[in-house]
Amino acid sequence: MPDDLTEGLPTAPEPRDRMTADDWRRVERHAAPQSIEVHLKRALRARDDAQRLVDRWEALLAVRLAQVAEGAWPPPVERVAWRELKAGDVLADNPDRDVVVELAETKWTRADGEWTTVWYQAPAMHGLCSRSAPAGREVIIRPRGETARLTPEANGD
Repeated sequence: MPDDLTEGLPTAPEPRDRMTADDWRRVERHAAPQSIEVHLKRALRARDDAQRLVDRWEALLAVRLAQVAEGAWPPPVERVAWRELKAGDVLADNPDRDVVVELAETKWTRADGEWTTVWYQAPAMHGLCSRSAPAGREVIIRPRGETARLTPEANGD
């Protein structure tokens, strides 16, 4: 865009956790040692927190790359139609947690056609929850027989 068109436009606001050049000039002129110490401690804490986060991401990347090299990632899955679901199947289409099917029921109605409803335990809801979809739609599940490997930690519980 030409400069004459951008002159009247407002600039993007500065992030609140970053100091602008004007902020630094004011601090350099007026900040007391106690204020500088407080800001320094806060900045050191933020740096340490950021370093811990970087370390965790690096460790996770190393683990994931090792899993890929071993052939253990991505985890195996199967695609089945909703009408083929049965108790014990583990839906793997939710990235936050695996859902273990307790009951699956397929019904046909004139208005909606054939739909399958599955019921599963949801700890956050303290009881049975359900999900429904057209019976012919595909869903991703863990390979059957692997449900014994599930742990509460794997589900985020």
